[in-house]
Amino acid sequence: MTRIAKIIKNTTFGIVSKLVVLLLNFLIRKLFIVFLSSEYIGLNSLFADLLGLLNLADLGLGMALQYNLYKPIADKDENKIISLLNAAKKIYNTIGMTVIVLGIVISFFLQYLIKDNAFDCFLLQNIFILYVLSNAVTYFFAHKRLFLQTLEYIYITNYVDIIIEILSSILKILAIVVFRNFYLYVFVELLKNLISNYIISRFCDYKYPAVKQSGYDKTDVAELCLNFKELIPNKLSNYVFFNTDNTVLSVLLGINVVTLYSNYASIINQLFWLGALIASVVKVSFGNMIQENRKMDVHMKWFSTYLFLQFVFSSIIGVLMYVLIDDFITLFYGYEFVIDEICVLFLVLNFFVDSIQQPFSMLIEVEGEFKALRKQAFACMIINIVISVFATFYIGIIGPILGTFIANIASLVYRIFVCIGKHYKSYLNKILKKILTFHFIFLTELILVSFVKMRITTMITIANFSVKAICYGGILVAITWIFFHKTEEYSLIKSNAKKFMVNRF
Repeated sequence: MTRIAKIIKNTTFGIVSKLVVLLLNFLIRKLFIVFLSSEYIGLNSLFADLLGLLNLADLGLGMALQYNLYKPIADKDENKIISLLNAAKKIYNTIGMTVIVLGIVISFFLQYLIKDNAFDCFLLQNIFILYVLSNAVTYFFAHKRLFLQTLEYIYITNYVDIIIEILSSILKILAIVVFRNFYLYVFVELLKNLISNYIISRFCDYKYPAVKQSGYDKTDVAELCLNFKELIPNKLSNYVFFNTDNTVLSVLLGINVVTLYSNYASIINQLFWLGALIASVVKVSFGNMIQENRKMDVHMKWFSTYLFLQFVFSSIIGVLMYVLIDDFITLFYGYEFVIDEICVLFLVLNFFVDSIQQPFSMLIEVEGEFKALRKQAFACMIINIVISVFATFYIGIIGPILGTFIANIASLVYRIFVCIGKHYKSYLNKILKKILTFHFIFLTELILVSFVKMRITTMITIANFSVKAICYGGILVAITWIFFHKTEEYSLIKSNAKKFMVNRF
C-alpha cells in the first residue's frame, strides 16, 4: 500500500469513527439532562479537566516513543524496536500506578473545587476514583497501541475503538435511561477502555509476535527519558490549554456555568480533535518519509499540501460552527443553554488558530525539536492562566476563552518561526504568506456567511437546520474552490484522491 493510500485509509477510518463518537456523545449528554440532571454534565466536564491533570504523568512519553521508533522502523532494526517498546512499557506501568495513587489523593479534595457544592462528598470521591481507574488502565497497553500507529495501522486501532465505543454507548444509555445510575455509567467507561486496549494489545501480539519478547537496553530508557524530559513544559502547556477552563469556571462561577460552557466546548473540542486526528495520521507518514528521503523540496511539498488540507478543514468547520452552533444547542439541549454570541465568536476564532497550527506542531515532533518548545510552552501557559483567571473575575464566562485565544496566537507565531525558520528557512516567507492568506480568507468567509445568516429567519427545526447547513457548506466550498482550484496543493490532493478511488473500486 502506498503512503498516500495509507494516509487516506487511516484518515477515512479516523473521521468516520470520530463522527460516530461525536454523535453518540451528543445523545448521551441529552439523556443526562432528561433522565439525570444537567449538573452531572458539569461534573463530568470538571472530572475531565482533573484527569487531564493526572495525564501530565506521562510527560509526553508517547510523542518521544514515536519519534524514537521512526529510524529503527525504517532500518528494520527489530532488536532496537523491541528494546524501545519494553523500555516504554516499564515507564508506562510506573505511570499507570502513579496516576491511580495521585487520583485517590485528589479525590479527598474534590468538594473544594466546586462553588456551592450540592453533591455528596462520598459520591464525588467514588465516581472520581472510577474515572481515574478508567484512565489509568490505558497506560498499561499504551506502548503497543503507539507501535501500531507508528507503523501506520491507525485504522486498525480506530476500528477496534469504534466497535467498542458503540457497544459501550448502548450500555451507557441503559445505565442512564433504565437504571438512572451515574456509577454504572462510569463503570461502563472503565470496561470500555480496558476491553478496547486489551484487544489492540492482542492484535499487536498476533501481527508482530516479536513484541512479546522481554528485555531492553538501559540506553534506550535514557534515550526516551532525554526526549520526553524536554516535552514536560509542552505537556503542561497542553493541559492548561485544554483542561483548565472548566476548573476555573467551577471554582469562580459554579458548576452550572460549567454546564453551559461545556456544551459548546465539548462540540468544538471534538471537532478540533477530528482535525488533530488528521495530524496524527500525517505525522507518522511524514516521520517515516523523512527517514527515507532527506530532500527538502519533497518535505515542503508534503507539508504545504497538508497545511492547505488543514486550512480547508479548519475554515469550513469553524464558520459552520459559528453560524449553526446556537441552533444546534437549542435543538438538542434547549434555548436556556445558549450562551452569548461574543463567547461563541471567540470559541470559533480560537478553534481556527489552534487547528491551523497542527501542521507546525507535527513538523516539530517529527524533526525532534523538543527543546524549542520549552520556552514557548512556559510563556503561553502563563499567558493563558493569568488572562483566564483575571478575565473571568471581570467579564465572566468569556474569560477562559479569551486567555486561550491570546495564548494560541502567540503559540502559532512561535511555532512557524521555530519549525520553518530553522529547518526550511528558504521557505519561511512563502509559508508566512500562506498563513496570512488563510486567515484573511477565513475572516472573509466568516463575515460573508454571517451576513447570509442574518437574512435568513426561520424556526429552529431539524429540517431547517439541515437545509441551512447544506447552504452554508455549499457557499464555503465554492469560496474555497474559487481561491484555490489552480494551486499545486489542490491539484495534488485531487489527483491522489482519484488514484485512490480508481485503485479501490
